[in-house]
Amino acid sequence: METNIKIPDVHSTGDYHVCKLGYDDWVHLNEGDRVLVQVPGFPLQNATVDDIGDDASYFWLWIDGYGRKMTFDGDSSSIFKLTESPR
Repeated sequence: METNIKIPDVHSTGDYHVCKLGYDDWVHLNEGDRVLVQVPGFPLQNATVDDIGDDASYFWLWIDGYGRKMTFDGDSSSIFKLTESPR
């Protein structure tokens, strides 16, 4: 699922391209990438990729205003990668 939406308070207010990532897409993540994370029972949260396992089977996120979280296949989190839309 891809869509262009307006997301405030990520890097700055502006238009971002949002792409939901499946487990197989995690190999394309890099440290410093901005993402949205949806953990069941919690609101959608802004985060930054902090560290990625060698085989990309897990990675660590810094969730803005919350702390660090490890994400792995089967933990029920949904990850959406953010990239700025060209202007």
